[in-house]
Amino acid sequence: MTLGVADRLARAIDWRWTRWRRRRSPRGVVLCYHRIASLATDPQRLAVTPADFAAQLAWLSAHTTPLALEEFSARRAAGTLPPRATAITFDDGYADNLHAAAPALAAAALPATIFVTSGMTGVREEFWWDAVERAVLLPVVGRARWTLPAIGIDVDASGPPPAAAWCAFDPNASARTVAYRAILGALRGASPDARDRVLRQLLDDPAVPSVRASHLPLDRDELRALAHTPRITLGAHTRTHPALAQRPYEEQRAEIAHARDALTAIVGRPIVHAAYPFGTADAVDRATERAAAAEGFEAGWTTDARAAWRGDRPLHLPRLVVTGGWDLATFTARIEALFDA
Repeated sequence: MTLGVADRLARAIDWRWTRWRRRRSPRGVVLCYHRIASLATDPQRLAVTPADFAAQLAWLSAHTTPLALEEFSARRAAGTLPPRATAITFDDGYADNLHAAAPALAAAALPATIFVTSGMTGVREEFWWDAVERAVLLPVVGRARWTLPAIGIDVDASGPPPAAAWCAFDPNASARTVAYRAILGALRGASPDARDRVLRQLLDDPAVPSVRASHLPLDRDELRALAHTPRITLGAHTRTHPALAQRPYEEQRAEIAHARDALTAIVGRPIVHAAYPFGTADAVDRATERAAAAEGFEAGWTTDARAAWRGDRPLHLPRLVVTGGWDLATFTARIEALFDA
């Protein structure tokens, strides 16, 4: 038997053994929300309406075993998750996490973890992806072209704004929506300095609407209030929300460490869970996991849409992103599919 054949056989056996263990190990689903709000425009589909959120919480209470994320993580590692275990998380740190999500969670008596982008706490500005929407998509009369040397982008942005219901996942495109997608894509992996230069250039236009109160992040008082809300815990979501894997290793560490230190100072207890911005394959790699480990994190959460089990790497754990616009049937079907996979 040649080495190549032996290696393939060993891999096949390992794959079958892993598959057998996964099928027989307790599994659970961690949900990733962003916002609870009714918005005029929501191109990234980050916002779940309050009515939909209440219905989803009622279903989770009735049909799953909701756990706090810390308990979910510990029992996942031990292989003792209860049947149909779930946990609720939020990414970014929008103010509506306190004003809309927290009351609904309290009414349902369900726990949640809020992963906060520490560099935005107390800043009366929109998150950078919302600022790009405001500058490129919302002006009634937009600029015909954007030349952004900081990220090497030169795009045509002429034409009318898209309809309010337009979604970034919609295949229909116009000059403005193509420009919006191109700028967002370039900013995902840009340095904080380059991103700031681009935002200053985009927003330096009298046609751009003012900062929207509906899109503000948590301020410091709101964050403290959230941290002291029963059944709510906080986690780290970096300082400036970059696609970490597209940044140098030391910068990845610094981004994660800043969020840990800033939040620890506010809540007065260790922050040991991190959620990686975007959480996709191009935003999280082994270097990202090493950076989180080096900074003392016990768990790192992605947006890999599958159920979690004890065989997962503790710094590369999966979550299902809940998209705005799902009806209850779609919401339940997505979760059931992960339980049954």
